[in-house]
Amino acid sequence: MNIQLLWKEGDIAIDIESGSTIAQVLHKANILASTVIVCYGEQVLPHSTVLHQDMALEVMTISSGG
Repeated sequence: MNIQLLWKEGDIAIDIESGSTIAQVLHKANILASTVIVCYGEQVLPHSTVLHQDMALEVMTISSGG
């Protein structure tokens, strides 16, 4: 299946097997999972979410500091 990652660093298309998790998609895209949250529509998805169809996901970088 094809997953589109819409990210400010540049959009990425990933081909991955059905049943893969968001964490696996991020790993394959070389995105450090601990630095981003992933949304579908207006819903934030846990990195453990299992994917079963082609979709576009928005990736947002988490920033923190003091």
